[in-house]
Amino acid sequence: MAFQRRNNPRGEYREQQRTRISASPTLAARFPELKSLTADITYHGCGETHSNRVMHCTYNLAQARSMFCFDCDNPGCVGGDFDLSRLLAAAVELRQTDVKGELRCEGWRDRAQIEQRRCHHRLQYQFTLKY
Repeated sequence: MAFQRRNNPRGEYREQQRTRISASPTLAARFPELKSLTADITYHGCGETHSNRVMHCTYNLAQARSMFCFDCDNPGCVGGDFDLSRLLAAAVELRQTDVKGELRCEGWRDRAQIEQRRCHHRLQYQFTLKY
């Protein structure tokens, strides 16, 4: 008997995101002038006792996709996440070597609060780019 996923808003959204990311070109194909990319990512919860999570990523440009997204750290978030694709594209176009900023998740807090309460978890990012 094959396992079947239950349909739910978060699962459907995640599957759509995976499909979009897989269909995007690699970073090497989209940005041939880019020679290396690292990212430091820090997740912050929304006012509750939520520990911060820090990631340091070094990307293989031949494999990593140009749709540059990070999942929201809230396990119940529906329709959120952090799409940094446009920020990265603008940084490459301007040949910036260091880019910092912060985004707030605009997804829904959980599936019971869809259309009622935004997630608002935060992601701080810092890219280091070499050409």
